Order: sequence, then C-alpha cells, then structure tokens
Amino acid sequence: MELDRIAKTAASGSEAVAVAIRWGGAAGGWRKDAPYYPASVVKLLYFDFALAHFPERSAEFERSLRDMIVDSSNDATALVLDILTDTTGGPELDAVELETWMHNRQRINAWYRGRGYGRLNACQKTWNEGPYGRERQGYGPNMERRNSLTAAESLSILVEFAERHPRAPDYLWREPGDPQFDEFLGACAPSGWRVASKAGWTSEVSHDVALFLAPEEDRSLGLAVFTKGASDRQDWVTEIGRKVVSQLVPEARRSL
Repeated sequence: MELDRIAKTAASGSEAVAVAIRWGGAAGGWRKDAPYYPASVVKLLYFDFALAHFPERSAEFERSLRDMIVDSSNDATALVLDILTDTTGGPELDAVELETWMHNRQRINAWYRGRGYGRLNACQKTWNEGPYGRERQGYGPNMERRNSLTAAESLSILVEFAERHPRAPDYLWREPGDPQFDEFLGACAPSGWRVASKAGWTSEVSHDVALFLAPEEDRSLGLAVFTKGASDRQDWVTEIGRKVVSQLVPEARRSL
C-alpha cells in the first residue's frame, strides 16, 4: 500500500499517468495495469524474445538488435521483427495468406502469454510514418491490433530479463549523454547507481521503464512511468520519476 501511495502522489492522481514500482521485494503502483500504446518500449520485448530464442545470431542481426535498443531505430526494429516471426512487409495479401502471416506475427504474444502476460500485444513494427500493405492489414480495419502494454508488464519483463540474461549484451545499460538517460528516468538515478532502461515516445505518449542498481548491487529499484497526452510535457516522466526515487532512496534526496 505504501508503494501505491507513493506512485499516486508522484503522478498527482492523473488519469493520464501509469506508474509501476518494484522495491525491497514489494510491488505497487498507480494505474499500473492500464493499457497504453507502448511506442518504442515494445523493443524491450523483441530484444528479450530474440535472446531467448536466437542464441546464435549473425553479425547483421546483432547490429540490428544493438541499434534497436541503443538508438531506438525503427528501421532496425523492422528487420528484427521480420526475423523473429519469419514474416516480411510488402503488398497486401489475400485472406488465406494473411491468416498465415498474422499467425506467425503472434509468436511473441504467444510466448509472453505462456509466461502469464495476458494483457500485452506485441506484434507490430514501430514506424516513422505508418504501416502500408500487409503491415496495415495486420492492424485490423480499425487499428484494433496496435501494440499495447501496461506499466506493470513492462517493469516485470525488464526485471525478469535482467535475472534471466545476466550476461546479455549491455545495450540496455544507459549513461549520461544518452538521450534515453538524460531525458527520461536515467536523470533520476541516485549518484553512482547504474541504470538499464528502454524509453518510448511519440507525439501522443512518453514512457520509460528502468531498473536502478546500487553501486554495491545490494539494492535495486524497478520503475516504469507511462504518460499520454504529454507532447507539451517533455519532462513529465522525469518529474514523476524523481518524486518516486526521492521517496525510496535516501541518498537520492541529496543527489537529485
């Protein structure tokens, strides 16, 4: 209940915000199970799936994974998702071909649902402009199959990823100078704490999910902040994050 209170206070009780927290073996949040369009946070899921199912990767595939996470490249993400699901973009398909194509695109969803993640939808590419051809068909007539994710799901996936892949490529670990650090939850890190994170943003939403690790690695804080309607509030995620971190990590009150 204490984490719920901290999350709600940090979010100022806004219905446009979702916050999920993992701290000291406890979990809590504010609207943490509300679905959001995840923007580039979904790339965390594609990275997780890739490491679990493709232990041997070509140099080009590895380059795409790196650019997808480090630079948040949409072009790299397109290749990654094609490889993960054995699909490609292109002209529209007839009904039979589309059914097969869409079945393959559900591989990542099926894997996560088998692990207890029943709310998410992670089967679409991320776009600079938007989908065309069979990619547009795959969204459904009313875009009802857009990617969807909750703050709680994203945080659980990041925490589990860190536990299952201790020797994973360090693409998720951020440092000052990285926009995904400076402009998101990384800016909330207490002095000396390491940060693994994946941010996502569009003109409609701004999100980040982060795992903070103490210098002695004896403490960790998991935090996800999802916001919508935030095009004029570029610092909203950071502002909420600072409020949460300062409540939970005593030394953060001196360094933030």
